[in-house]
Amino acid sequence: MLGVVIIGGSSAGLSAALVLGRSLRETVVIDDQQPCNRFSHASHGFLTRDGTPPADLLALAREQVRQYPSVAFKTATALHVEKSGTDFAITSSDGSQLEARIVLLATGLHDELPALAGIDGLWGKSVFHCPYCDGYEVRGKTVAV
Repeated sequence: MLGVVIIGGSSAGLSAALVLGRSLRETVVIDDQQPCNRFSHASHGFLTRDGTPPADLLALAREQVRQYPSVAFKTATALHVEKSGTDFAITSSDGSQLEARIVLLATGLHDELPALAGIDGLWGKSVFHCPYCDGYEVRGKTVAV
């Protein structure tokens, strides 16, 4: 029986995993390796890491979390969570099942793009969703909202 299963292994999930690892909690992070910001050229607003490509930021975070032996990683998607008494049963896309006392949801967001021709190829390059994340890079330019 695990102490915690974290569903989602991006910034929030890995931050939680770091604290749980340092607290010696048996933890598994389930993540499909498809972070919402994977199309962005850089992550902004993270002190000491402003402008770091998202994949690099996550790789560094995983490397730091891996030094805590009580935390493990599972590349999969959590398909079903069911309460079983005081615990939880989590079924993954690989067919396996984990049991944990706590489930922490850190699934992030899923952006739904408008139905505009060609927008997929521009997403994260010249079409953005967050003025705080990418507004500085387009300062002084014409912007459509």
